[in-house]
Amino acid sequence: MRTVIFAVLFFVLLLIFVPLIIGSFKTPLPNNLDVDIMVKVWLEAESRAVNMRLGDYLVGVVAAEMPASFNHEALRAQAVAARTYAYRRLKLYGGSGCQKNNADVCSSFRCCQAFYTKEELKKRWGSKYNEYYYKIAKAVSSTAGWIIVHNNLPIDPLFHSTCGGHTENSGEVWQKDLPYLQGVECEYCQNSPKYYQTKQFTVSQAAALVAADQSMVLPVANLKATLPRMSVNKRTATNRVAELKIGSIVYKGVNLRSVLGLNSTWFTWKLDGDKIIFTTRGYGHGVGMCQYGANGLAQNGYKCQDILKYYYQGVEIKKISAPK
Repeated sequence: MRTVIFAVLFFVLLLIFVPLIIGSFKTPLPNNLDVDIMVKVWLEAESRAVNMRLGDYLVGVVAAEMPASFNHEALRAQAVAARTYAYRRLKLYGGSGCQKNNADVCSSFRCCQAFYTKEELKKRWGSKYNEYYYKIAKAVSSTAGWIIVHNNLPIDPLFHSTCGGHTENSGEVWQKDLPYLQGVECEYCQNSPKYYQTKQFTVSQAAALVAADQSMVLPVANLKATLPRMSVNKRTATNRVAELKIGSIVYKGVNLRSVLGLNSTWFTWKLDGDKIIFTTRGYGHGVGMCQYGANGLAQNGYKCQDILKYYYQGVEIKKISAPK
């Protein structure tokens, strides 16, 4: 009798724990619009073209573009933005593709969206790989087929890490001022480690970096004298630096950010002996969805669609499906 009881208990324990063990190794859920996409993957100095399912690509993008520790609704918002970006470029749908790399998209954030392969994610996440991969796969699959549209056309879903309190109008950064990419107040990204940061240079270091910019006509010797006396010539509507006056030269704020590697164009500076110390606010170009802000909104109860409509004005979330 005792043997029978133990056997029954053992069977019950198997029923309870085996599903839990298996559950930790779940594969990505099915994803609508899961068509093939050609991705030019850059690994160190080499690259290769990889044909993969759109769902797998989106998991790799969300994993590369947003911390896996973020709230589920923020990850879902990132998944919809990533799908919208890919949809605009899928040659299958008449998209422009990644013309530089002869593919639909590439894995370089400087050209398209960042993307990590499973091998890269295993190295980055270590023992948390299964947990994080499934979490992001769920964010992708739970928004299956959703894209962001404005006037029934897919938008250019720009995003950045941290806005610093207010997102930027697209026309202040690029020539085209899009109605759905207008600045909004954002008090939800204050937990970002890059909300405020400082970076310092000697005057000689800064002068050499600025002189290397092809748009700068002043030589290093002149810049050493004029950089400490530079001033803001023009600000954007959100108080970022649009133009600087360096001697008699008008110099773009985006150029100074680029050559000095500053986190954003929302910066101030001060002199300390032979040093120039910059304090930046936010991280990135500031246009579109603020990722740390999206996480803050999610922690305050906002759902995926609410987050997207907060940062992209006048848009709708539309569900599409793969062609038959």
